[in-house]
Amino acid sequence: SPKRGEMTHQNFLNTCQTGDVVLWSGSSPESKVIRYATKSAFSHASIIFKGKLDDSQEEADLASTPRIFQATWSTFPEDVHGSHRIVAKQVMLNDLKKVLEENENEGEPATLRRLQCEDFHRPALQEELRIFINKSLGDAYPGADRNSPNPSDFIRGILHLQKKHPD
Repeated sequence: SPKRGEMTHQNFLNTCQTGDVVLWSGSSPESKVIRYATKSAFSHASIIFKGKLDDSQEEADLASTPRIFQATWSTFPEDVHGSHRIVAKQVMLNDLKKVLEENENEGEPATLRRLQCEDFHRPALQEELRIFINKSLGDAYPGADRNSPNPSDFIRGILHLQKKHPD
């Protein structure tokens, strides 16, 4: 059960709105270095999106599902434009419930920050975010190119850690 001031996953999913920010406190060595270097309790941020990316039936079915828009090195399932696939090292849109469950299992709590926005501005925000997500999905995460430095390798080097598995 949640501690005082914490929300259940269901409450989190029921109260989030498009544009809200989800802040993550990762437990990986990379996340710890990010938190230390930024003097923050958080190592990652994502944005809530509830709505359709296009007019397809598949997107209509997902319209009320809270999803998070994020750029990450991690691997997550993605359901967009009627396609289900596993993606990594890129800009992606993921089912918030699935990410909350996976991150909780790894000891990575999430914090919801409400976007302060007048209700009459929400439709415009929704549309602008929809356009931006459609333009950005699938863009490579910085360092994902084989010729680019891998941020995880850099952080592991600082901490003198061995890789657990090849990328």
